[in-house]
Amino acid sequence: MSERTVRYNFDGYTFGDNGDVQLEIYTLKESGYGYTVKFAIELTLKERKQLIKFLKTIDDKDKN
Repeated sequence: MSERTVRYNFDGYTFGDNGDVQLEIYTLKESGYGYTVKFAIELTLKERKQLIKFLKTIDDKDKN
């Protein structure tokens, strides 16, 4: 798989009055047609913020 090939596709939506989120992750086939696995994770507002903070921390470490 080349570096330009998309390995994952992220999608999702917000629902409810509390800002909960349905995060969907598709793992794509090398050919780019369809997906082999779909993960759907429900996150509360607190969990979503925790995930964002974690990803931001990793990004900051990669920059240094």
